[in-house]
Amino acid sequence: MSASASDSLGGPMVNAAPLTAVGFFLLFIQSTIPVVSFLLLFSGLGFGHVTFSKLRSLYSMSMTCLGGSFFIFISLFVLDVSFWSPFMKIPKRILLGLAGAGFLIGVITSAQEYPAAPMGLFFLGVPASFYLLRKTAFAYMSTGDYMRGLSYSLVILGVTVFASWCAWWGSTDQFWDRKTKLEFNEKMECDEFLDSDTIDCLASFLLWFSPFMAAVACVVFGLVCYFMSQALNNTSSSKTLDSTLRMFVMVILCTCLGLWISASVAGAGMSLANVVTMFCFAAIIITGAMLSAVIGKEAITQSVMEVPLMKKLAKVAGSDWLKALFMITCWPMFAIYMAFSSINQFFRVYLPCNTFEHPTEVSNRYVTAVCAKQLSNLAGWNWASVMVKMLWVGVIFFSLQIGIGKATTIFLSWLAGELKSLNAGITFAIFFAVGLGMFLLPPVPGVPVYLTGGIILTSAVEEDLGFPPALAISGVFCFVIKLCAIVCQQKGIGERMGEKASIRKLVGVNSISIRAIKKILEKPGLHTPKVAILVGGPDWPTSVLTGILGLSLFEMLLGSLPVLLLIVPTAMAGGFQLKKAEGGSWEAIGNVTLAVAALVQGGALLAACYYIEQTAANNYDELSNLPDDQEVLKLEEKDNKIAAIREELVNWHSEKFPKWCKINLLMGAFTMTMCCYLFYFKADSCFETFEVSDTIECPAPPPPAPPTPEDGKSPSSTKILLEVNCLDGNVLNVIKPLGYASILLFFVACFHLHLFNNWAKDEVFKYLEITEMNKAEAQKEDDGSIKKAVQTKTWYEMTKLLRDIADGKVPVESIDSL
Repeated sequence: MSASASDSLGGPMVNAAPLTAVGFFLLFIQSTIPVVSFLLLFSGLGFGHVTFSKLRSLYSMSMTCLGGSFFIFISLFVLDVSFWSPFMKIPKRILLGLAGAGFLIGVITSAQEYPAAPMGLFFLGVPASFYLLRKTAFAYMSTGDYMRGLSYSLVILGVTVFASWCAWWGSTDQFWDRKTKLEFNEKMECDEFLDSDTIDCLASFLLWFSPFMAAVACVVFGLVCYFMSQALNNTSSSKTLDSTLRMFVMVILCTCLGLWISASVAGAGMSLANVVTMFCFAAIIITGAMLSAVIGKEAITQSVMEVPLMKKLAKVAGSDWLKALFMITCWPMFAIYMAFSSINQFFRVYLPCNTFEHPTEVSNRYVTAVCAKQLSNLAGWNWASVMVKMLWVGVIFFSLQIGIGKATTIFLSWLAGELKSLNAGITFAIFFAVGLGMFLLPPVPGVPVYLTGGIILTSAVEEDLGFPPALAISGVFCFVIKLCAIVCQQKGIGERMGEKASIRKLVGVNSISIRAIKKILEKPGLHTPKVAILVGGPDWPTSVLTGILGLSLFEMLLGSLPVLLLIVPTAMAGGFQLKKAEGGSWEAIGNVTLAVAALVQGGALLAACYYIEQTAANNYDELSNLPDDQEVLKLEEKDNKIAAIREELVNWHSEKFPKWCKINLLMGAFTMTMCCYLFYFKADSCFETFEVSDTIECPAPPPPAPPTPEDGKSPSSTKILLEVNCLDGNVLNVIKPLGYASILLFFVACFHLHLFNNWAKDEVFKYLEITEMNKAEAQKEDDGSIKKAVQTKTWYEMTKLLRDIADGKVPVESIDSL
């Protein structure tokens, strides 16, 4: 395994030299050069503001360079550069070199419009530089030793950069507060790009924050290299793959942390969330590429598929739901891909310098063989089912992101404003009732309630008790509300719903997964799988499910106690919003605590999925032999029959499937896709940025300050209210004109879905009615045949009995039996 891996990354290492002190020093130096260069050129630790100022004058050439490099890359793709004949080798290298150089220059000079571009180049360039150095300067070293030395270098470098960054903003009093924002905005010349009502500038924040992101990147890539070195140095293939899997899981968990940090940063009112999310997914892609190069794709796939959870995911990989998710997210890109494939096929067949050998049937295609195979697979899909699920995916996305997210935030913001003027006792009582009521609503998550509790409850008692005790009380009170909600959800809702067979069927009480959940939760005491399910699962569904399954309330409350680790940081993050105006590190601490809380819940959810599937796999025979709920079983059989009938009737490829239904579904799927794209990619243009800490009513501006002696003008009071978002007293002001248009598209798509569902339901009912009528007619015919047979049999018996009486074989009294 290790030999082949070494060959794949750096060539055969028959007499590879071991890692020495000198070799490690050289590795550390080569790791330091790109990192230090980036920090000096593009961060606040160096001369980042000077670099950005110089690049600003070169912005006009960035689009030219990027456009030219993109044109060269696309041209080489459609001209099938990989199949060019040997005499075209030199022109090919020249064109690739020009495209790469143009891309680098274009990315660097685009920093004015895209300040995250240098950081993205750093993320991609550092692993690429390590690979090139491995192939050249360190070719004498084995791949395992190279990875090990590189891992130590990167981790040391990452820790050093992080410590330097903390020392820098700590010693210079440059916490990311209002003063630092204005200072960095001036350095980056952000004022000409910002609206008059905001001071949040992405370029300024990246200048301040980029050392931290560089440190995280070094540590993550260092750990990746360490696990890869462990995998390469293990002689056992099973140990190699175990190390590989642990490494990849670690990267995914770090990515989840990054996503949650991006969400918390987005809550600060900046457009950094998409940047952090992009870098997190880039880390997964880069790690996957490194794994495939070193370990091998087939070995990794085989090892991953040994995990029970991955086995189950693989089984549903071909489901219509995943097909719908793919189509609603990727069909525009797939259409572009088909266009390029068609051009590629044309040049593949007719380009003179192409050495690609193609049979006649391939020459007759309009697209490449790979694309033709993909289109053939797509043609076999039941598009009626896929497009219906595309519409439902859009409905779920809209409900979660807009219906629940925006509505819950606005309501809690209004509640916070209304309770400000009340005394502490009334405030706590009202918030308890409202918080408990929101927990009893199925779609409402707990995090907004905890955040609002941190704001409202801390503000209510801070003046009397001080800020730290008020913060602690708000967290504990939210925890009490959560425990009371568990009682109400389990006993008041779950147990009552469990009396209905239709509800038990809906949750799947006869399924292996639900039986595995019940087995885990029935085990008394505190243990990791139980806590993972109760803490990581969604609030309302989890507690209601425990009631439907008839589990012990005491055990569920006991297993839910660690949710305190989620609630307290979230409530603290809400409380820290009250201190944002004071500057300092309050805002940063609030974001960190929110990220920690999100990481706790996200990690618990992943652990819950793992333990459920592990329990289901390890106890499959026991769980399968448990007695079924007979009422639920009958309903499932009935629903399965109806589902089979619907699938047969609603088949895209059936000749009886109406054309107007196809057009209706196509229009609905297209409209829903456009709606979701607007909500996701143009969210800022559809809705105003509004958080729980904002207000519906705009506060009155403070009186203007007296004129300053320098210019005789009074400073604008607008700057004082820069970080307060309001809706001028009308909640509908959160929706912008493009938002109304996207909402209209959503309802149009829902109309198409409603129209199709009504038609499908009518078709199923018609089929069932016809089937029942046919059964009734058949039963009638059967009854007539039976009656006739009975009459015939009775006449025969009577005739035979009379003959026997006449012959004296039986007494005359036997005639009474007739």
